[in-house]
Amino acid sequence: MDLMGQLGDLLQQYSGAQGGAPPADVEQHYDQVAQVSSPASMAEGLLAAFMDTQHTPSFGNQAAQLFGASGGDTKAQVLNTLLAVAGPMMMQKMAGGQGGGMESALAGLMGGGGGSALSGLMGGGGGGLAGMLGGLLGGGGISALEGLLSGNQQVTPEMAAKVPDEVVEKLAHQAAQQDPSVMDRLSSIYAEHPTLIKTLGGAALTIAMSRMADRSRQA
Repeated sequence: MDLMGQLGDLLQQYSGAQGGAPPADVEQHYDQVAQVSSPASMAEGLLAAFMDTQHTPSFGNQAAQLFGASGGDTKAQVLNTLLAVAGPMMMQKMAGGQGGGMESALAGLMGGGGGSALSGLMGGGGGGLAGMLGGLLGGGGISALEGLLSGNQQVTPEMAAKVPDEVVEKLAHQAAQQDPSVMDRLSSIYAEHPTLIKTLGGAALTIAMSRMADRSRQA
């Protein structure tokens, strides 16, 4: 029996729904749907919430919310996915000498302001984001960070646990600008963890349920 056949009117009431006025019991309904839906259906629903620019926060903000609620393995998977997209762009800036090398490239990624802004974002310490990520790799500094950006070094769960949500928000924003399909990739990751999706709130859940209802009706 398909999803619509199992849930009937419950899911049907979300067809065409928008996130502006989420039902009071949307989380309960979402739990019921998540129990029987396929990962592909869940991913499509989450992608709709990622892409809705009227009723939900930005993709970067939502990615950071999900990241903050995730365990180490999922955090590492998310960071490696984002770096696979944004990393080559940052490496190109380094190779081209744009703006003074790695620190300036990272400052651009984080929204400008140079090394001092990076240091402030990371809580001070004088090393900025490059120093922090280099430290996660055992003190390798810039060369270690180059390994992350080039894909030669993967972020481990232990490393990912130390990365602040704010960095993920900026990284996700930059990655989506480079390649919007990164939203699909993160949707597929979190489709395997439907409980985490609830942290995005009622508007996102309503949008996801609406897309899932439409998908099941078209099947």
